[in-house]
Amino acid sequence: LDMSRVYQQLELDYDSKCFTVINTHKAFSHIISLLQDIPKVAVYIDDILIPGKSHTEHSQTVERLFCRLHDAGLHLKKKKCNFCTSFVQYLCFSIDKDGLQPTAEKIRAIKKAPMPTNITQFKTYL
Repeated sequence: LDMSRVYQQLELDYDSKCFTVINTHKAFSHIISLLQDIPKVAVYIDDILIPGKSHTEHSQTVERLFCRLHDAGLHLKKKKCNFCTSFVQYLCFSIDKDGLQPTAEKIRAIKKAPMPTNITQFKTYL
């Protein structure tokens, strides 16, 4: 699932409204903590992964997550959401019944990356 314009959905308290710049990743991590207690749900910034061993388990988790997002006033981007699928790409990984693999694009990027010539470049590469 992908959140729709997630940073624009964050509500500021009254005293903060006079500021136009906010530390968005910290603010969003606070909002997304609403989902922490839902088993198996993985969240990174505005990307949400909901695995399930069965259609029933998946549907129950999706319903619980939808209720939580609705209560918080958060919305998803419908065209970027996939449900009840046996394959998904999430954070540069392909996930299916056989496990987790890096995507072809990620492998190509690693192969095309220039060889580090010093320790700083090497650390950056890692």
